[in-house]
Amino acid sequence: MANSCFNWAHIVGSKESLDLLEARLKEVKSVDDSLYWVSFHHVLGIEVPENGDVYAKFGTKWYDAEWNRESDTDATLSGDSAWSPPSEFFRKLSEVYGLAIESEYEESGDDFAGYYNCTNGEVVRDDSYSYNMFHLLENRQYFMEKICEDITYGTYEDFEDFVKYNEDVVPALSPKEIEEIKEQFNQVKP
Repeated sequence: MANSCFNWAHIVGSKESLDLLEARLKEVKSVDDSLYWVSFHHVLGIEVPENGDVYAKFGTKWYDAEWNRESDTDATLSGDSAWSPPSEFFRKLSEVYGLAIESEYEESGDDFAGYYNCTNGEVVRDDSYSYNMFHLLENRQYFMEKICEDITYGTYEDFEDFVKYNEDVVPALSPKEIEEIKEQFNQVKP
């Protein structure tokens, strides 16, 4: 079974472009609940090749996505994909439909998360981080709550173990945050 990578994309484009994209997504989703590599081609309006590396072409093999139309020119596409984000699929969507797409992705099992944004087929942001660093950058309070919960449930043996698995995060923590983490370890020690 694949590790699921959660993805969220904010999509902006003309009403006509989003109408066409929505219609193609509905055609595909009426046959199957997820987008698979063959349906990626249909959504993009291109022919299915006989062979090829689906990960190189789309970034993932499948994308169990939910479409939400926010307005005539604004939509979101969110859900899980196999192992990695559908970044190349997003880039191609933005190129084919003339869209601006801002996306975020996270996969805790393989310890990565990040941002992938593109406009009219051009990548304008491609930043990847460890899972914990992403959450530290996104929301420090949530990060601290999550780390304290991880400590409580035994994810880390001790503070040194926490440091070992979060080498990129520790230098970005304030002295107060480090003390809070150490105190959490002290509270859960038998």
